[in-house]
Amino acid sequence: MCIRDSNQRVQLRDIENAHQGRIHAMVISSDSSKVITGGSDGKIRVRSLPEGDLLYEIEHDPSISTMTLTISQGGKYLFAEKRRSIYVYDLETKSLFQKIYEAHNNDEIKFLKMTSDDKNLISVTLSEIKIWSLPNLELKHTFWNRTINSMISFAITSDNKYLITGSYDGQIGVWSLEQRQLVYIEAKTRYFDTLASLSISNDNKLLVTGSGDGTVNLWDFNSRPSEELVKFTFEDAYQKLKDKMLKKI
Repeated sequence: MCIRDSNQRVQLRDIENAHQGRIHAMVISSDSSKVITGGSDGKIRVRSLPEGDLLYEIEHDPSISTMTLTISQGGKYLFAEKRRSIYVYDLETKSLFQKIYEAHNNDEIKFLKMTSDDKNLISVTLSEIKIWSLPNLELKHTFWNRTINSMISFAITSDNKYLITGSYDGQIGVWSLEQRQLVYIEAKTRYFDTLASLSISNDNKLLVTGSGDGTVNLWDFNSRPSEELVKFTFEDAYQKLKDKMLKKI
């Protein structure tokens, strides 16, 4: 495990044996004072930043690799998965707060993410999305995926209005949290290749997708995602930024 200063671009500390085995998940607290890691040893470890000192350890499950971690904006709760179950840890008391066995019935959980207002937790499997109210994890809604083939990448818009998923066959799905339904499918990605990753800008205007063939695509994710997504190139993005800067002169 390596801690670097992003401003100076220098390595601050190299921590050997941070876990016994691979580190599968990592999250930094919103105040940047802690980094939390989950490893193949089934442990969750909390370290100080930037020092990297071990503050404490949470025994999650020694037989299960911790693959997904997310933390509330206030830094009080940590969420982790164990196959199809969800665990909530109270970081102030350093103890298990709540757990839901078999939160999903069919597939293992691939993603856990908080909405930025700390009101909802989103859990995603290959075939369904569930919305949980916080902190008590009461199920609010389930999106049943009967249209998109296996969701393997996921993002939430910063205004908490839309969920975006990418699939094995290259489809982009846009799900409305307000309407509680799938509102748009984009199936014109290159060669219908696997959308292994995606991310959306903080202003919710630019969606970036990464495909299995090494292609990165940029999409104009405007304020009306139910309309057609417009794909453009890095050159187009640079020109838009240049035009915007020229208008300010």
